Amino acid sequence: MKTAVWAGLAAVLLTAGAEGWAAEGTTLHGWIVEWDAPAGLETLRAHSHRYDGVSIFGYQFDGRGNLVPANPELPALAREIRQQVPQTPLTLTVVNDVGNRYKDNQFIRRLLASTAARRRHIEQLVGLSREYDGLEIDYENYRKDSNPRDLQNFSDFIAELKERLPAGKKLVVDVETDPQVLDWKAISGAADNLNVMAYYSHWAGSGPGALCEFSLLEKIARDINRQGVSPSKILVILPTHGFDWPQEGPGKQLEHEEAEALRRREGSPPVRRDAEMNPYFTYTSEGKSHTVFYEDALSLKRKADKLRELGLTRIGLWRLGKGPADF
Repeated sequence: MKTAVWAGLAAVLLTAGAEGWAAEGTTLHGWIVEWDAPAGLETLRAHSHRYDGVSIFGYQFDGRGNLVPANPELPALAREIRQQVPQTPLTLTVVNDVGNRYKDNQFIRRLLASTAARRRHIEQLVGLSREYDGLEIDYENYRKDSNPRDLQNFSDFIAELKERLPAGKKLVVDVETDPQVLDWKAISGAADNLNVMAYYSHWAGSGPGALCEFSLLEKIARDINRQGVSPSKILVILPTHGFDWPQEGPGKQLEHEEAEALRRREGSPPVRRDAEMNPYFTYTSEGKSHTVFYEDALSLKRKADKLRELGLTRIGLWRLGKGPADF
């Protein structure tokens, strides 16, 4: 009965049309990634009126600590975005990937611990900022057991970078969902905005479930209040992908379109449950059952509405080109 009720509500909401997805007063930000730029740019062109800004992902480090584009074509992509949607502010994302090492926190901690290295890094960032409306610092994988000095170095780095950026350039910092790791209050005092990554309630190794549940959004809102951070400085990033969990073993990440194609191929009707209304389905392959949770326009709209109820009206989508086309 509960599933039937949700299914009926879903049908009603979907008839409202794609243009009415966002709660009144909610703003939207998106990311275009260098490895799937055409799809991201196509989405932005088609729906640029919905976005108050976009980030291009991104720059990373080479083995000597210099900032380099993750793809040599990235500067040309930035120019193309400027030409096609000149009214949309463009931010450059800088991530702590070092060569083939993904989210290398050890490297960042060493870099920021050296006064000379930190100063040189800031000068490189300032140089990059000249071609963009702002910088987004996405240095991940700080942990609760991190040396307190490392955490202070990060806060100091953000303050020093903001001071050195040219007037009018925005500084945005991505943070994971635990404010006990990095000092949200200190960072938000220097940065223009904090992007809180609202994932994962469930992940590849957790077993099946929605990637972003209301309980996680509620926790983020409580932590913002507890830390004394202004909600106006917060942007909550929602995932647009999902996972396919086999009966045993870790899940495999699926983009929205991959999950929908798999569902249609297997002839599995989508089921919705709980307040989030996340779609999921099951199927059998080689004698083993699989469970797939993902996001679609309705589940993302429900999260947008929930965030507005919590006083958070700035939303980001990771990422453009792979989310539901009708969102």
